[in-house]
Amino acid sequence: MFTNIIDTLFIYAISIPVAGYLCKKLFKKDDIERIVTGLLTLIGIGLAFFYLYAMYRHLQGLPLMIHVEHLLEVSPPVASCLEIDFLGLFVAGTALTLSLFVALYSIQYVKEYENPTAYFTLLTLMVTGIIGAVFAGDLFTLFVFWELMSLSAYFLVAFKKHTWEAIEASFKYLVMCAAGNLTALYGISLLYGVTGTLNIAGVIYTLKNTALTPVLLLALIMIVIGFGVEGSIVPLHTWLPDAHPAAPSSISAMLSGIVIETGGYVLIRMLTYVFDPTIYHWQMIMLFLAIITMTTGNIMALRQEDVKRLLAYSSVAQMGYIYFGLSTLTGTGLAGSLFHIFNHAMGKGLAFLAVGILIALAGTRNIDELSGIGRKYKFIGVPLTIAILSLCGTPPLSGFWSELFIIIGAVEAKTTPFIIGALIMLFNVVLSIGYYMFVVFKKLIWNPYSPTVEKVTERTPVLMTISVWALALIIVIVGIYPKIVLDIVKLAVPTSERIAEYIAAILGSS
Repeated sequence: MFTNIIDTLFIYAISIPVAGYLCKKLFKKDDIERIVTGLLTLIGIGLAFFYLYAMYRHLQGLPLMIHVEHLLEVSPPVASCLEIDFLGLFVAGTALTLSLFVALYSIQYVKEYENPTAYFTLLTLMVTGIIGAVFAGDLFTLFVFWELMSLSAYFLVAFKKHTWEAIEASFKYLVMCAAGNLTALYGISLLYGVTGTLNIAGVIYTLKNTALTPVLLLALIMIVIGFGVEGSIVPLHTWLPDAHPAAPSSISAMLSGIVIETGGYVLIRMLTYVFDPTIYHWQMIMLFLAIITMTTGNIMALRQEDVKRLLAYSSVAQMGYIYFGLSTLTGTGLAGSLFHIFNHAMGKGLAFLAVGILIALAGTRNIDELSGIGRKYKFIGVPLTIAILSLCGTPPLSGFWSELFIIIGAVEAKTTPFIIGALIMLFNVVLSIGYYMFVVFKKLIWNPYSPTVEKVTERTPVLMTISVWALALIIVIVGIYPKIVLDIVKLAVPTSERIAEYIAAILGSS
């Protein structure tokens, strides 16, 4: 039976189009349809968050702190199952937190869109796919929910289908991610061929007693490539700078804030749990990919004139930081990676939402044409500044702590490649300060008003403003009291003991 969290999201995903249809027939007013479907989305995600908190309390009382629900009345390792541990719970909590404020923001943001019912249905389905993917206890369930997330995201990128930019970007996203998903599926099939099971715990248990073979090495490569497309590993990232600007700003916040990080979660889960680094020796490859990813993202961001495209490349760089922490395999480095998933979700989600308001007011994404708008609209400029400072790693905001932990984790690895990697990451942090502070902050907030901005007289929408301020408040509070998040992060960090508990909880629960 499905967990209450996923069950709730599915029910609301089904009820939203029904409610939208009834609103059209009964009231024939788009505003009523938008408000009703938006509120249903908000309530659905809010209830899912409530159930997630209840699950958090439940896990604390379990001996192994892992909860398993079978989807079929068959014993593992054959059965499909949903597995909730603190690693999945942490990423799910991050996703639902951001989604909650994106849903609130969207109630006013989609005012000019033709079909708000389709928008909110797809948003709910995308959140369902994310939660299902992080709770999957077997590779079949993971792939089904992963496809749900990817397809929903594709339709949302194409939501402004009357523009060529949206059609081109969504087609590129569809082709690249479909190819990536098929590659990952092939890697999964190779694992099934070797182990005879798709249950993740069963795969781990079998591989511990299986020698490294070319087939298993190929499976590892294909899984990293397949999930690395959505996870924005360079050079598999090229869909992202097109998709983010073309998508609605609320969806850009979701894509950058949690969709690509779900790819990062899957790679963290697979590389630390399934592919034992002492056997597969993937650390140096991930280190190389992390350095290339962060450096490429930051350098390309410097060259952008479109503010959403700049933020998109910044997301590539931030994912590089996450993969760098993963490559260290130290407790501090892994904690930094997980903490950075949260901090990037909040910071980049806030940045896209705030910029989305400014773009809607000015009618342009060009950074020069937006000159001074953050100062003119201080209620948006202030939270945007908080997001920028956090993403730069400025103390005492939350982004500082995760970037610091990743660097400390690299130093703790005590090997030359990781020391060099830490220096390169420091260089990238300085580089990001350059384009965030001297491009985004200086032009959008500090510079004189552009002619375009001088003509803007509209007021900022209330619900959209509340959303950005709520995220800004989270960044400040977590920055001052990082223990709020770190207590969960410490329980989520993959260790040999937790992997053993994971196997025992699933395979020993029959």
